[in-house]
Amino acid sequence: MTEIREKSAISVSEKVRVVYEGETVDADELSFKVQADPVLSCEVSDGAIIEVRHQVKSIYRLRDKKKPDGSPIYIMTGRVETKTIPATAKD
Repeated sequence: MTEIREKSAISVSEKVRVVYEGETVDADELSFKVQADPVLSCEVSDGAIIEVRHQVKSIYRLRDKKKPDGSPIYIMTGRVETKTIPATAKD
């Protein structure tokens, strides 16, 4: 399933404030398209299966901070959804 999260265009003068490493900094909120919707599936030692999916809500690119190699820093917000399939339900 492909989800498109389009946000209105952000002009250079419009600033969004986000917290990065304990500091409030300027960032741009970016639109994005989900390329894949993967589910991580883990079988735990008691036989249960735990499925994990990360749902991205927003992506921000910091304006004045970069990684040591000069590449941009992105911040994502979202939530983690989990589903547990008990070992008895698999039989």
